[in-house]
Amino acid sequence: MFLLILSSVVVPVLALVVFILFRAAGGEEGVWAILAAASLDLCSLSLGIAGATFPNIKLESPYLAILLLIEVIIGISVTLINKRGPQLGLISDWKRGTLALTLGVVAVTFPACILAMFGRVG
Repeated sequence: MFLLILSSVVVPVLALVVFILFRAAGGEEGVWAILAAASLDLCSLSLGIAGATFPNIKLESPYLAILLLIEVIIGISVTLINKRGPQLGLISDWKRGTLALTLGVVAVTFPACILAMFGRVG
């Protein structure tokens, strides 16, 4: 189980953190713009984690389809926040960044917890 979580969650998240640091070191964007962009990357990463649940989980297929649907809805929400935040009433960058980053973290945590709870051992 440890290797499953390590390979499908921990290593990709650490790689994402390294690339975020590279982007912050080499760019002139603000912190909240970088975090807002990272939140969409987290949603993309969560789709990969959800894909890792298919061969390694003891749940039936309809539940996994619901998991993918939830992940796509979270990704759409993050995209709306990032692209149309001011029109939705999220004027300041830190509000958009915080909300998008929170949804991105939820997007990664949700399938990771499903994988940890119901994943096959061995």
